[in-house]
Amino acid sequence: MAGNWLSITIDAVVILSLFTLCRKEYSAKNILICFSPVILICLQFSVSCLNPSFKSFTDEDWGQLNISDYFAKEQNLGKAILISEGIESIILTSKKDPELANCLFFDLKNRYFDKYPGSTSSTSKLLYRYEEIITLKSNSIIPTIPIFNHKSIYNFIHILAQAIIGMIFYFLVKSRGSIRQIWKIIVMNASLISVLGICQKINYTPSDDLLEIWGVWDTPEPRYYFASFTYKNHWSAFSLMIISITASLLVNNAQRKGLHSLQSPSNIILILGLVSLSISIPFSGSRSGSILLILLMAGLAIISIRHFKLYKRNYLVSVGICLIIFLFLCFFSTKIVHKETINEMESNFSTQLDNLGKGKYPLRFLLWKDLIGQIYNKPVFGHGFNSYRSINPLFQSFEVRNERNKVLGGAHSKFIPLISYGHSDWLQKISEFGLSGFLLIFPLVGYIFFVFFSTRSLFVKYQIWGCIIFLIYSLVDFPSHSPICLITFSILVGLSIKYNVISKP
Repeated sequence: MAGNWLSITIDAVVILSLFTLCRKEYSAKNILICFSPVILICLQFSVSCLNPSFKSFTDEDWGQLNISDYFAKEQNLGKAILISEGIESIILTSKKDPELANCLFFDLKNRYFDKYPGSTSSTSKLLYRYEEIITLKSNSIIPTIPIFNHKSIYNFIHILAQAIIGMIFYFLVKSRGSIRQIWKIIVMNASLISVLGICQKINYTPSDDLLEIWGVWDTPEPRYYFASFTYKNHWSAFSLMIISITASLLVNNAQRKGLHSLQSPSNIILILGLVSLSISIPFSGSRSGSILLILLMAGLAIISIRHFKLYKRNYLVSVGICLIIFLFLCFFSTKIVHKETINEMESNFSTQLDNLGKGKYPLRFLLWKDLIGQIYNKPVFGHGFNSYRSINPLFQSFEVRNERNKVLGGAHSKFIPLISYGHSDWLQKISEFGLSGFLLIFPLVGYIFFVFFSTRSLFVKYQIWGCIIFLIYSLVDFPSHSPICLITFSILVGLSIKYNVISKP
């Protein structure tokens, strides 16, 4: 929301750090081994840029299409109006955002043939002619990209920098004390944002002229934002990772300095931050985040029981009671202070259960089904980086279009309900980079689980559990599309693994 300068700043920091890394004591061989998956993904992206599937429509193409002739021959006024409005939207966006124009065309084609199935009139021929012009003869045995433009390169660099920043931290941070200090700074920042978000939620009054995010930025959907995050599930994904870090700092301090150290001002602030972060998740109205909060806390409790060997019945009962009381307070405080949020969560959950009983699946289930169809279409190299929004209408089922169009019933103004994300980072990334891209990152995911089960450090195990929760969240949502979530996850992986390495005797 603040602008591209933040992403560019991250890019610059990562590039400068890479130059610094090359001057350090690490051998080129070790660096190349660690960055080899990144290099291969960059190579796949570079090849795909030379092999686009579609092209941007130019002024010359519009002249060649000769739209007026098709409209002159169309006898159905409804068809002419639908195509005219659709073409107007495509013309307005084709130069600024060719991927969006591509999406608008295939969406228009879907809406046209949904309404006029089997049509062979003049406007249907116009759609086929347009598609014929924009479709390129791409090589199907090498990586592709939907449409090549310089914006795709910039977006790829942004996401790549956010994803590898954790590797930079791994190589450049040297001591356990430095890692703990970095985490304290991040936790303090996140805790402050959670408090501000809670206050913001309590005092929010809907208004057409209101800039929802602290009076500075306008959020796309006022119902779904929390604190400085435009989407509550992204806030929840971020908070869950920070909670695991906060818990690890508190337990580490107690292990190193004794339980009495928890009375120190810095640890009291950490405790208050842990509480505010935990409360903020149900307070945001995120159902998936609330479920994963319970899973996160239960996992931390089990990890603690195994580590400290609290197998006696009285210990198990005590830990269980403390966990239940803590989670109860998190949800009960939301019920007392902002019952509308809990009521909405309960209502949505109840509605989905009723629909499941009637054989009606939630929209994201249908999106996942479509995504699996996209993967089957190009399983090896996928459809290309950031391709979901551009080519998804090609694979969009009628059920998805039907569910998506329901939002138009209560809309105050006319709009096209496009879908930008598949609500599953795992499936969407496989559809974009194929199984080849998935296999490149699979060793890292496997190593995260290896560290979790092999480390003897409770500090590391707590944090790796936060990484695993994020990976689980990515199965059912798209948190990696939030830059701060991806950056935090990357740093969390890098620093927790580094802490584990330097902790070994």
